[in-house]
This record gives sequence, C-alpha cells and structure tokens, in this order.
Amino acid sequence: MSVLPGGPLTRTFEAGVIPAAAAPTTPSGSLPMGVFSAAPTALTERQASWFRLDASRQLMVAGSFTPTPPTPSSLALLNAPIEASGAGDNILIAAPGAGLRIYVFQLVFLTRNAVNVRLRSAATNLTGLLSYLTQGQFAVDGPGDRPIYALGVSEALIANLSAAVGIDGSIAYTVAA
Repeated sequence: MSVLPGGPLTRTFEAGVIPAAAAPTTPSGSLPMGVFSAAPTALTERQASWFRLDASRQLMVAGSFTPTPPTPSSLALLNAPIEASGAGDNILIAAPGAGLRIYVFQLVFLTRNAVNVRLRSAATNLTGLLSYLTQGQFAVDGPGDRPIYALGVSEALIANLSAAVGIDGSIAYTVAA
C-alpha cells in the first residue's frame, strides 16, 4: 500500500517477485520485487525495486528499475482457436518447452449452452468459476501491452468445463522465458 507521510491510506497495491528476465542485473544479496497499482489509472508504469536485509535485519532498498515484461511488440504474438467441449479439463494451449511460460494477452470465448467454466494453469486457478445459465461469453484484453495471465513455467492453459458443452473462441498469446 502507499501511505503519504502524515496522510491517510491513498491506494492499494499488489506486490510480487519480478522474473529475472524482466530485471536488469540484480545487486548481490538482493531480491527484485515489484509494486503494482490495483487501480488501472493510478499508475502509468510498474515500478520495481531491489530489496535486501542489512546487518541489523532491516529491509533496505538497494535500487529501483522499471521491469520489462513481454509485450506483443517485443515477441511474436501467436493466435490459437478455442474449441473445447469435453466435461473436465480441456487443454487450450499445450505446455511449452522447459523453462518457458505462456503469456496470454487476449482471450474471448462463447458458450453454446449452460456450463461452468474455470481457466487454470496446472493447479493454479486463473479465474473464479464462470457460471453460464444459457449461452454466454467471456472476453478479456490486457491493459496496453501487458499480459492478462502469466502461466507457470512449462504449464498448459486449461479450461475446466462442468459439462460436455462446447465453448469456442480465440486466444492471443506468446511464449517466453
């Protein structure tokens, strides 16, 4: 969270470890971490810092940088159709090679009838349970050139369906370390 000296709480933030590929050379003994705005219009860029513990075990900032996540302009953007209809797990994008992960930039699908859908990567849920009582649609597009989902390393993108009801659509994604 962001707190102004002597002021009230102003914003909430999400924090996370920055992938090594997105950070410049990390100072010895430090961990790159990012602070990301929870409100899409609050910050225009993501800011990250290296943190380390000093001799008295206090958290110190060792430097700052702007991480560089994969973007459609820096990597080859791929498109895949969504054609799933089996109850249970349906692989939408197969797991990439060792050390690689899938970055999803845009995803849209339509359901043919009533069904519950959950998108996931291995055992990690990417969405909550999306319940459709009749035909429905789901569409999400990343903010600017930022991915909406970064799957785990060497993990497939999966749609889990509660029944044998078809979903059709498309995915824009890329694969990178």
